[in-house]
Amino acid sequence: MTSFTKLIKPDSTELERYFLSVYTGNLWDALEKIKDWHSPDHIEKEVQMKLLKLQQQALPVVPEDVDKAIKYLKTQNNFATFADFDDILTEKGLRWLNDFQFKDRRFGFGGLNNKLFILSHLAVTGYRVEKTQLFYLKHIDMSKRSGYFDFYLERDGDESLEHKRVDKDEKPGTGYEKSYYTFTQQEIDSMQTGSYEQIEVTE
Repeated sequence: MTSFTKLIKPDSTELERYFLSVYTGNLWDALEKIKDWHSPDHIEKEVQMKLLKLQQQALPVVPEDVDKAIKYLKTQNNFATFADFDDILTEKGLRWLNDFQFKDRRFGFGGLNNKLFILSHLAVTGYRVEKTQLFYLKHIDMSKRSGYFDFYLERDGDESLEHKRVDKDEKPGTGYEKSYYTFTQQEIDSMQTGSYEQIEVTE
């Protein structure tokens, strides 16, 4: 028993109860103690088999903001609150945490504190970060009019947009310069680009 057991509430999940019973103020010591935690025997065999399959699957792929939240959590010596993540987690990240929580009964249903347990669980057990798909934007009409060049949308230094002339069948930019010519789907949607061909960046 620890002084943190007083935080246990009647609706606390079994994982919350166990965590608070071993938590003494050092988050990482407590996480080390609970990383192999399993539900008590009264949970149905079918659920335990599902949990076993989840453990055998590849590491979960998390959005970038969930990765940032986990890294932030690792810098905290004391127990963080979910309000600490307001500036880090986007709607996409929160939706991902909700889905993860819904699929794994160990974390209970609903409750912001349960999402802290999910972040802590991922910090200990591991995860992969989702790679953001990037696109080149080739202007269709301008490129059709030229027999020698294609024209790609380029970010100028002051964040304005212009077109870069590139030899036919070549891609613009190499190395760090590639970032001037690549856009996320979210950026493209917000620009209402019009007559551009989206070409996936594959390298």
